[in-house]
Parts: sequence; structure tokens; C-alpha cells
Amino acid sequence: MCGFIGVISSSGPPRLDEPTLRAMRDTMTYRGPDDAGLLFDREIAFAHRRLSIRDLASPPQPWISDDKRFALIYNGELYDTAPLKSWLNTQGFQQKTTCDTELLMQAFQADGPNCLSRLRGMFAFAIYDFHKRSLFAARDRFGIKPLFYTQHNGELIVSSTLKAILTHPQITPRPNHHALSHYLMTLRATLGRQTLFDNIFQLQPGESLTFQSGELRISTYYQPPLQSLTGTSATLDELAVDFYKHFSSSLAHHTISDVPVGAFLSGGVDSNTLVALLNQDRELPLFTRSVGCIDEPGQPHFRGTDVDIAQFMADHLGCQHASVLVTRDEYLEHWQDMVQQLASPLTTPSDVLIYRLAHDMKKNVGVALGGEGADELLCGYTAQHWSGHDYDRLKLLQKGEWTNDAPEQEFLEDFGRNYGTQPPSSLVDFYFLQNSLISRPVQRALWKPELFLEIQSAGYIRQHYNSLFDPDPAISSVLKIKQLLQRANLEALLYRLDYATMLASLEARVPYADHVLAQATSQYAWSELIQLRPDAKDPCVTSLAVSCPKPSPNAPRPRFPPNFKPGSPTTGKTSVVTSSKTPYY
Repeated sequence: MCGFIGVISSSGPPRLDEPTLRAMRDTMTYRGPDDAGLLFDREIAFAHRRLSIRDLASPPQPWISDDKRFALIYNGELYDTAPLKSWLNTQGFQQKTTCDTELLMQAFQADGPNCLSRLRGMFAFAIYDFHKRSLFAARDRFGIKPLFYTQHNGELIVSSTLKAILTHPQITPRPNHHALSHYLMTLRATLGRQTLFDNIFQLQPGESLTFQSGELRISTYYQPPLQSLTGTSATLDELAVDFYKHFSSSLAHHTISDVPVGAFLSGGVDSNTLVALLNQDRELPLFTRSVGCIDEPGQPHFRGTDVDIAQFMADHLGCQHASVLVTRDEYLEHWQDMVQQLASPLTTPSDVLIYRLAHDMKKNVGVALGGEGADELLCGYTAQHWSGHDYDRLKLLQKGEWTNDAPEQEFLEDFGRNYGTQPPSSLVDFYFLQNSLISRPVQRALWKPELFLEIQSAGYIRQHYNSLFDPDPAISSVLKIKQLLQRANLEALLYRLDYATMLASLEARVPYADHVLAQATSQYAWSELIQLRPDAKDPCVTSLAVSCPKPSPNAPRPRFPPNFKPGSPTTGKTSVVTSSKTPYY
């Protein structure tokens, strides 16, 4: 695992000297404390920091091809290297190392950008062709590894971190108001390609870029598969066996390492399953850690929390386990230090806990496996994943096509209790009814009026989320929301995991976020992944009611607008009782 910075000029040598490039590179020392390299050659300035995980004795990057035509900087791990190596050997390539960096270079030499289809793993890389004077860069399919870029005075800068770019003496940091507003809504640090800094962008998951003669072109090479509408004819037991086969294969690939491997253990189903499978047939117990909070040093944590569940699971499986407990003062100190190191705000309250967990694990292992991706892949967010069904039923009611045996008014009342009584006008509005952290009225109070008007009128947030929802009207909103969560939510979680673990110089791997596994599970129907209230026949209550307590019989019932009647969609402006969850886009 590593960090890199590259400056590519469209005319002549890059306009920076070696001390500047070294300073930019060394803002990422935590990403690669084991080795470092620099390359100034014609139109490029490349720099790299290395965290040694595989083939520990291999030479540092930047990596130069044997024919001197290509230069590569790379961050990540390729897992399915055996078939890649076999194919390369048929193409006339021989390997001098067991390092996947050499395989990546040779794969690009053999097949150019098409080599991406042969890569299984997590990666961000940039490779320069001295003959064509062009750069090609790519980011892995789910966004496990970050890749940022900016253009300035005819030069392209690509990097693993924002701070490395911001260290460039000619780059002036300015806030991106649209991305910042989105961050206040969702705690996601990016909005599509936009970052929290103006004119600094990211490649999105599954994207590549080409830079030649000052022109930048971006392409998409991968889209997550849409979940099957019908699924297979297999039974639930047969599907479980099928998932076990594919997930076990993913685990086998993700545990390839020349340094010790451990696992985060949260006590949840995803990490428990991962650890249980990893701990099978091991000569030594698997090294695991969990994390929790305490008020003061020496005080016990709250009993019955995830820490206790993780300890119970570790004892049951025979893992080498301990709990990392973080005090309030430690939490604040680490939070401030992480913000300074990253030069940007954190994305969730658990970032500090992941960092402390990684810092403790680094004492014993070089790689840790986590459960990120399981909820997005297998519909683990019960209310959010099923809520699209509520939206579709509301639309049927509006169109006068209600076929439910349950009373319409009972559904409307429950919908109002859980989502608010102002009917959403679109799926984007409905999504933010559940997932907006700071509402529009509050944001209006936070921003200067002219900036708030600019954010509202541009509509970048609405445009981005509209693009994440499949426009096909035949696809249910349940599937559309699953697809959004798999693209937007997963990327945010993976970005958090990357920087929180890399700050501790620990490589984190995520076997659930594997494109081969995702393709296999996409053949399962969504009804085979999630099914609420199987005892009820098309219940009238909404999905949120399953996890929310019902109000007392004497509680006031919500009121819908007077013109909201079955068979007549709401139009115009009306005075309504609204939820505290105000949609914003």
C-alpha cells in the first residue's frame, strides 16, 4: 500500500524543483514509511512512498519498463495474479519479481487501457507513455483507493491525497461550496468528481483518464451490476452455499500477503462471518481487535455494546483478541491530528475509532480485513433498502392504482409518521427525506444569502443523485436505491477506511467489495436478499415502522394536504404539516 504524486506537463519540463516534489511526496509518509522514490524525466515529475506488503525486497517506484517507454506510480494490491501472470507469459513477458507492480506494468504494455478488465483488486495508478507523451490513470471499480487530480497552467497533477496537491506552491486552496453543502447533508467528502476544494477533483470508482497535449478525457470502464429482477430458481439454502463459495474465494484472494494478516471484529454479522471463515484451519489463532469508547482512563465500557459482542465471538472462535478503548480526551486529540494530517474534515464520528483500531493492529499485523461493502452488496440497511417499496406504493396511490387490501388512509398515516406529510416529488427528494443530516432551513441560516442562492440555483447535488438513479421506469425504486447505496455510500465508507487506516500505516482490505463477488450476488433477486414482514400479505405499514416504535393510540395523527387524495397527484403549493426531515438537494 502506498501513496504517489505525479506532475505531467503538456509542454516542456514540469515547473517545480526536486525539493518541492519531495515535500509534496513526504506529506504522505504515513502511507508509505518503508521506502520512497523520485523521477524527473522530460515532461513528468513522479514521486512515490511505499508501504511494503508483497515482495518486500522489490525496488521502489516509480517503476520503469524494461524498454524505458513507460513510467508507473501505483497504489494498491492485485489479488488474482496467477492467471494474470500466465497470460502475460503467453504474451512473451517474463517476471523478475513477485511484485504486482511489475505485473501491472506488463499488463498495460500488453493490452493498454483494456488491461483493466483483467485486474482484480484495489488500485489507483498513473502510467506515462514517453513515446506518445500521454498519461493514463485509473481507479478501481468500487473506489477502495483514492485518486485526486487538478489542472494548473497546462500541467496535470495526480495524487493519492488532497494534502499532497495542496502542498504545491502554486495551488491556492479554495472551498467548493456545492461539495461543502453536500458534506453538511451527508458527511460525504465528495460530490461525484468534485471534492471540498474548488478545482480539485477525484476520479470516481470505475473511471480512467487520459491526458495528452493538454487535453483531459475521462471514461467509465465499470458499472456495478444491477440486481436481478427475477433471481434464480435456487432455494435459500442453495443460495447460501453459492454465496459461501464466492465469498470464500474472495477471502482467499484478499489474504495473499508477505506480512501478517488480521481482521477488524465489530460484532456485526459481516465481520463475524468474515472472521469465522478466516479462522478456519489456521495453525495460529487469527489476530483480531475491536474498538469502543470510555469516559476516563481505567473506567469500564458500557456493557452489552459491540465490544462485548465482538469479545464473545472472538472467544467462541478462538481468536487472539483484545479491545481498544478510547477516552474522550484521546478522541478529541486524534480528531484534531487527523484533520491536520488530511487537510480536510473527517467524514464520520467513527473515523477516530478506526484510526485507533488500526494503530493498535499495526503493532502485530501489516494487513487487516474489514467488512465494508457487505451492507451495500446484500441489503444490510433494512429500512433504507426497503424504503423504495414505500415510495412506489405512494406513487401507485397517487395515480389511483392502489391494489393493496389494507386501507389507504392507514398507509398514508404511517407514511406521514415516518417520512413526513409533505409527499416527495421525486425519488431524489424521497432519498434525502431519510438521509439528509442538515436540512435546507438550517443550511439557509449557515450560508451567506448569495452563496446559498448560488448553491440552490446550480442544482449540482440534485443532478448528481439523479444520475445515480437508473432512469428505467420498469425498475423498482428498491433496486434503484440499492444501486445508489452501492455506488455513493460504499465509496464514502471506503474512503474513510482508507485514510483512517493509512494514517496508521496499515493496509486495509475489503473482501466484500470484490467485483467478482458482486457479479455473483447480482444474480440473486432482491427479494432473496431482503424481505420484511414475511408473515403479512403486502402490509400497509412502511418499512421504517419495522424499526421504529409505534406511537401511542392517543398520539396525534399526521395530516396530508387537502388536495392529496387517492387518484390525484399533489400539485401546486399547499400548507402542510411537515416532518423535521426536510428534503434538500
